Parts: sequence; structure tokens; C-alpha cells
Amino acid sequence: MTTACPAALRDFLNARIGQDGALCGSLPEVYADADALDAFQDGYKDDEYDGTAGYLKPSQYVICTNDFADPFIIDLDEAAVGYPVAFAYHGQGSWQPFPVAASLAAFTDTLRHLAACRDDPAQAAAYIEQHCAVDNPYWQEVCAELREAAETATEKEDEPHYDPYDWERGSLVITAIGSNPTAVRQWLAHYLNLSPAAALALSRAAEITCDDNIARKFAAPLLAALTKRGATAVFRPHHPSPGDNPHE
Repeated sequence: MTTACPAALRDFLNARIGQDGALCGSLPEVYADADALDAFQDGYKDDEYDGTAGYLKPSQYVICTNDFADPFIIDLDEAAVGYPVAFAYHGQGSWQPFPVAASLAAFTDTLRHLAACRDDPAQAAAYIEQHCAVDNPYWQEVCAELREAAETATEKEDEPHYDPYDWERGSLVITAIGSNPTAVRQWLAHYLNLSPAAALALSRAAEITCDDNIARKFAAPLLAALTKRGATAVFRPHHPSPGDNPHE
């Protein structure tokens, strides 16, 4: 015998709020088919219910689940009070539903407000704190998950923008040692781990390659340090663009 789907439940199931991208994994994501409500109960209800605690009653139906297969449940015998919505954690060995919304209409309203905050998990968390029971373990979990998502989003916004130009590799070359050769030799000795004599010999070359494979981003402060010591130094990309002068 196929279970008849009440109009209020049918409207809820057909709306499929948040199915195309839930704010967080704890919110409903998979919905029952209004015309195949019984099929959705597989794995959640036992047809041989005998009143044992931890099993769903014949009148209780799983209407949707979240990303963790945790069920949201209503009792079809509670039409007079608007079908209060319960939630249970999957994988605990038995079902221990607890209320998460006073009615299906209230649950729908909450989900619609949260769906409207899709790009702003912090706003969604604030809505839950203001409009849902703050001592409810389910809403506490959702709120914590949203807060974590908001913090992650903020961290990503704070990350510096990736620019391929910064990571172009090339050579750091001193083209002229300048008017303060002693300072430049000391820098060479430190940077290249050379003896004073080796640094002196190297400083007499027409050009000095300090690093033949360095990113532009890391070459910049070295160029500044050499310029400060009076040297003329350049960064030469390994693959200069057409028209570039590699000896600039």
C-alpha cells in the first residue's frame, strides 16, 4: 500500500530547498519523492516495528536527509499540530529523534532564509542564533559549521592574489659592481657562502650571476639590497617576451 503524501509535505518536498548547493553538510540536501515516500524509507524504517525504542513508528517518515545521511523526520499522525520536524544522527545503532522545528512550515521558513544567505555563511549563522533554539544540538552543530565556513572564506579573502608574474623564474645578475665594491663583495660572500678571496675574484667579472634560478618575487628584495650597496643588478627572465632586451 502506497502512503499518501499530505499536501503540506508535498509542497515541502517539491520545493527541495537548498538541494542545488547546501550552505553546509548538516542542512537538508536529499529529498524524498512526494509520489514515492515509502521508497525513501529504505534503511531507516523497519516494516516489522513492534514498539521497540530506537525504531521509527509506522506513522513516522523520513522526509529528507543531509550530506551525512542523517534523517529529518515527521509523524503523519501529527497533522493537527503542523507536523513538527525531528532529526536523528545516523550510525548510532538506533534512532533517537529530537525536535528541530515546531512545524513543517517553520522548518520550511528557516531553510528558505538560510538558502537566501548562500554566499554568506556568517549571515546564516547569525540568523540561526537569532531565530532557532540556541540550546538545540542540531542547530548548534549547523551554526558551528557555518561559522567555520565563514572563517575559511575570510582566510581565503586575506590570501594575497596569485600573480604568475611574481613566480616567473630567471637569473639575478649584477651588471656593475658600483662605487662601493667592498659592500657588494661582503654581500656576495654572505649570499653565495664564499670566502673573502673568492668574493673578491668573483667581483672582478664583467657580470656576476648571483642566482640562475630564482622567482621574480624573491629576487626583488635582493635587487633592492644590491642597489642599496651601489651595485647595478637586474632580474633576467628565463623566457623573455618577444621584444624584451635580455641585457637590460
